[in-house]
Amino acid sequence: MIIKNSEIKQINWNGLKIYDYTSEKNLSSSLAYIIVPPGKSHRKTLSNRSDKFYFIISGKIHFIVNEKEFILSERDCCIIQKGETFFYRNKTNKNVKLLLIHTPCFKLDSEVFLD
Repeated sequence: MIIKNSEIKQINWNGLKIYDYTSEKNLSSSLAYIIVPPGKSHRKTLSNRSDKFYFIISGKIHFIVNEKEFILSERDCCIIQKGETFFYRNKTNKNVKLLLIHTPCFKLDSEVFLD
């Protein structure tokens, strides 16, 4: 299967720019490219379904996982296991680019928003 960037539509979610490469495909995992603009953040969340693998492509971002803060930068990876709480925030003045893999695949109704 080949998925071309030109075929992907941008989703704007709480100021994040999300490109879901596997939306509506029946796969065991899902893949998204995320741009986090300066000052934007992901809501505090936990998943009842998926482990999440965040790979930092570029920039520096603050992840809070189970109330512990980590500052991650290019080529770092943050793994959020099913049931763990997390959010992230871009405190810089530049876009942060992330690659996100959900295993099993992302289902919005399995996400619990805590804020």
